[in-house]
Amino acid sequence: MFYINMQITYPIHQKHNIYPSFCSTTRVGLLSDSVDYIYSTQSSVFRTDLDWMKFAKYLGIHFKDAEKVNVVCQACSDGSEPYTLALALIHSLGFEASKKFFPIKARDIDITNISSFAKRGIINLTKEDIEKLKINGINFDKYFSNSTEQIRLVNDTINNEVQTYKVNQNLRQFVDFQNQDLEDDASRLVDNSNTVFLCRNVLPYLGSYDARKVIYNLGKNMKKGSILSLGTYTNSKFLTYSEDYKFIKDCGFEPLADFKQTYIKTDNLSNRNELDWGANILSYRMPF
Repeated sequence: MFYINMQITYPIHQKHNIYPSFCSTTRVGLLSDSVDYIYSTQSSVFRTDLDWMKFAKYLGIHFKDAEKVNVVCQACSDGSEPYTLALALIHSLGFEASKKFFPIKARDIDITNISSFAKRGIINLTKEDIEKLKINGINFDKYFSNSTEQIRLVNDTINNEVQTYKVNQNLRQFVDFQNQDLEDDASRLVDNSNTVFLCRNVLPYLGSYDARKVIYNLGKNMKKGSILSLGTYTNSKFLTYSEDYKFIKDCGFEPLADFKQTYIKTDNLSNRNELDWGANILSYRMPF
């Protein structure tokens, strides 16, 4: 039996069926001819690999002259991450100053998750999630309320530490959930130096070719001053080699010192011919 832990409910192409779950649920299955891969999302509010309140303050200063900021949260899973950013922006900048960042465009390839849970405004939260909200000065009862429903997927067993809550309208209004593929989003992105693109904790699960293509397309489409956050990874070798950083840098991104695996777009691009995707895909080592 395999357990593959990941942030989003992204399809992995294997010969047998794959069943998604959430961090707040557990599923036990037997290896069989039809089921041999079980994986779960590890979404949580105020995930600790990024100082969200500090990040929100930085965005407020960085985009102070922008009339509108285009915020995209790809691989949004159950909504924990876009809701976290929305709360951080509101409580760091104040409501009026944060309005130009909304609505956050929350996107995920998993149509079941988006349609069945996220769009309907229900979410599973652990006691730790609730504590992290309080630590960051967030009034939990203002934004969440008890739900008569329970998020369950087939054969899930709910962890006793978890409860399903309704996301109140005063938070839901700031996040727009849609079913959309990360690779398509990256290749079609229209940017005017006013974009914050989060695709955190997902690239290693795409496979080497597709992950590099995402970075390449974002490098091609994002303009100077826009922000890219890739997140950190558990039990992954991605971004541990100098070649990984070189590829990201060659695509025009420089790291932001205060935020792990978060980058700002610059004009410092390598020769475009060297980054031609179709012609030179095999010339790059694939660390993803």
